[in-house]
Amino acid sequence: MFYRDAVDKAFLSMMLVVNSYIHRKLNVTPRPYSERRKLLRKMGRKDLRVIYSDIMKTLYYKLKEYIIR
Repeated sequence: MFYRDAVDKAFLSMMLVVNSYIHRKLNVTPRPYSERRKLLRKMGRKDLRVIYSDIMKTLYYKLKEYIIR
């Protein structure tokens, strides 16, 4: 249970950081994952988009792996 809570907090933290960055730059608050990636690409921040995608994918698979056990 502790591991799952940690992963949930990491998901939320990543979303909050990326959302606040996008909101500061574009004055828009993205909702879904795909919209965050699209806006980061539009801002010319492909580097952040790749890092964000990799981290979220890793967290997702770690959580999925934990639930299967």
